[in-house]
Amino acid sequence: MAVLFEKLWVGLTISLLLMLQVSTGFAADTQTIKLIYFSNMPEVEDAENRPGLARVAAYIKQTRQDAMNSLVFHGGDSLSPSILSSLDKGAHMIDLLNAIEIDVMAVAKRELAYGEDVLIQRAEEALFPLVSSNTFDAATNAPFEAVQTNEIFDIGGIQLGVVVLTAPQVIREYATKRTIVRETPASALEEAKMLRDEGADIIVLSADFDLSDQGDLFASGLFDIVLQASTEVTEPTKVDETHYIREKSDGTGLTQLDIDLVSHQDGYSISKIVAIRPNLSAIEPDQDMLTMVEAHVQPLTRLLDAPLGRLTGEISTLRNQVRSQENAFANLLADSIRIATGADIALINGGSIRGNKSYGTEVTVTRKDLQAELPFRNTIALLEVTGQQLWNALEYGLLCRRDLDGCFPHVSNLTVTYSPDTDTLVSVEMAGQDISLERTYVLATTDFLAIGGDGYKAFQDAKRVVGPESGQLTREILSQYIRDQGNIALGIEGRIVFVDQ
Repeated sequence: MAVLFEKLWVGLTISLLLMLQVSTGFAADTQTIKLIYFSNMPEVEDAENRPGLARVAAYIKQTRQDAMNSLVFHGGDSLSPSILSSLDKGAHMIDLLNAIEIDVMAVAKRELAYGEDVLIQRAEEALFPLVSSNTFDAATNAPFEAVQTNEIFDIGGIQLGVVVLTAPQVIREYATKRTIVRETPASALEEAKMLRDEGADIIVLSADFDLSDQGDLFASGLFDIVLQASTEVTEPTKVDETHYIREKSDGTGLTQLDIDLVSHQDGYSISKIVAIRPNLSAIEPDQDMLTMVEAHVQPLTRLLDAPLGRLTGEISTLRNQVRSQENAFANLLADSIRIATGADIALINGGSIRGNKSYGTEVTVTRKDLQAELPFRNTIALLEVTGQQLWNALEYGLLCRRDLDGCFPHVSNLTVTYSPDTDTLVSVEMAGQDISLERTYVLATTDFLAIGGDGYKAFQDAKRVVGPESGQLTREILSQYIRDQGNIALGIEGRIVFVDQ
C-alpha cells in the first residue's frame, strides 16, 4: 500500500510540474546569454556626452563577474578618426581593446581608413578576431590576411556564430585601392550556411550600414539577430524570423542584450531579447584601463597643447554645417593649402573635418584642436585640371549636401553659384571671371580626393604636379599658416552661393 501511495505521489508531482511548465510557458531547458555591443568609439578619453574606454571596461568587467555566459562584440568604426589614430593609425586602440579582452570586432568602414596594409597589421596585433564577411583583397583574391570571414564561439554550451558586413561605401569614402566588396546578401548567406554546418545554434549578423531593404537576409531563417549601427536606436523587433536591432553609432554608450534561449530537438531558439542601455557616465572608470589610456595620451599633451594662434569670427565645425554649406573653418583650410602651394584654386571635402564642434566667436587654436579637426593623414596633392573637370567635380560634390555626405566641397579663390531646387550648377568664377571649360588650372587638393576618394572621379585622370609642399599633411600646412598669421578673422565670404532657379 505504501509503495502504491509513493508511486501515485510521484506521478502526481510530475503531472503538476508538467502542468506548471505549460501554464508558465517555461521550457525544461532554458539559458540566458549576455551580448555586450558597442561601436564607433575612436576617442578613448572621457568627453562631454561621451564615455571613455575606462568606463566601458568597468562595465564589461562587472558584467563578466556577474554572468559567465557573455560575449563582448565590438561593432568597429573605431580605428579612426581620433587624435591618437592620426599619429599611430589605430595601434593604441588595439592595445586597449586587447586589455579589455573583447571577444570579437567587426571590420567597419573606418577600420580601412588607413588602407588595407594597416588593417592587416592591426588584425595581426589583435588578440581577438577581426571579422569581415564581404571584403576581399584584390591582390590575393582572398580575404584580407589575419581577417576572418566568420567566427564561432562556445558560450556556456551555446554555439554562437558571427557574420559581419562591411559597408560597400568604404571604397568610395576611403579610396581603398585593393578592396573588393562582395554582394551583400549572397556573401552573408554563404557565411551563415557555413556556420550552421559547423554547428552554430544561433547566428548574429553585424553591419555598419542600413540593412532594412535586405529582405532576403531576414527571410532566410539563417540569422537569429541582426545588429546594425545606425543614427537611431530601436528595441529588438521581429522581422520574419530575425530579431532586428538598431544601435546608435555615435560613441555615447553600449548595449547589453539579455538573450533567453530555449532548447528543442533541433537545437536552440530565442524566446526573448531584452536590450539594456546603461548610463556609462554614472559608472566609475576602471583604474587599470584609465592608467593605460593616460599612458597613451600624456606623452602628447605638452606638444598638442601648444598654442598656434587666435581665430575670431563665427567658428564651428559641426557636421551638419561642414557637409551642407560654406564654412569659415573650411575656408581657412582651403586657403592655407592654396597659398602654401601657389595653386590657382583649392578644393577640399567637408568630410575631412571631424571636430563636430562649436567654438563660439573666439578661440586660441592648439595643435590638439587641429588634430581633432583633421584626424586623417591627408596630404597635399597638386593637379592640373581643366575647367570641365573642375565643373564636373563641383557638380558632383554639391549634390552631397542632400544627405550630409562628406563629399560636400569647400573652395578657395572660387565663387560657386548653385541651385538646390534643381540641383543645378549655375556658375563657377575665379577672380570675378567665369572659368573656361577648356583652360587648365592648378588645383591644390588632398591625396585622397586626387585618387577619386569620396567619389571625386573627375580628378582621377588629372595630371599630377610635383610642388615643394606636395606630400605634406594638410593639418601641418594649416598649423604653419595659423602660426605665421598669428591672428586670423574668419567669416563667410560668399564662396558657395545658393540661389532659387
